[in-house]
Amino acid sequence: MAKPAKLNRMPGAKTRWDELVGLHQIMALQIHSTGTFLPFHRYLLHAQQFLLSECGYTGPLPYWDETKDAGKFSSSPVFDATLGFGGDGKGSGNCVTNGPFANYSVGIGPGFKSTARCVNRKITNAMSYSVGASYVAAALNYTTYEKAWVAMYNGPHLMGHIALSMMVRCCCGYPFRDDIDTDRAVERRLHHVVRRPALLLTSRLRG
Repeated sequence: MAKPAKLNRMPGAKTRWDELVGLHQIMALQIHSTGTFLPFHRYLLHAQQFLLSECGYTGPLPYWDETKDAGKFSSSPVFDATLGFGGDGKGSGNCVTNGPFANYSVGIGPGFKSTARCVNRKITNAMSYSVGASYVAAALNYTTYEKAWVAMYNGPHLMGHIALSMMVRCCCGYPFRDDIDTDRAVERRLHHVVRRPALLLTSRLRG
């Protein structure tokens, strides 16, 4: 996340990580609510794994089984202040105040903008129930790819984002999730790694 940007084509990107987030931001309207949703995010994870190799990391991508934390995201080890990514956001800006991203500044987003701000997070446990195993199984129970990806997108995927409100934007005085630049948050990449098995299963439905 500290390695300088190379492409110099992504607005607001200062690091290699910014460039990866910037790609997700620029392509947002083409890679969500369309059939390319699952394949693109798998490709993005492949790109991330390649970039990690530039830093000398050759291991597998970390995996968060969200189904085990459904309904109780706030108590997940993923958000431990010492071993995880820090806890819930605080204050009017919902800024993360502990863990590795405390006092960390980001420049991509909100939405399609490029504005410097803190890493923010707003966990809503009630929303995370929809990432449970039964919801994932129901989405993958469809016999066509078209129905399966829509169910996965509108169910476990979207609710996972909403449950964390990553990164938080405000509308009419209320916080809501910003899924255009949410890939700025490392834990959301873990969320997308969870979708890799979904892609493998739904790709078989293409027949």
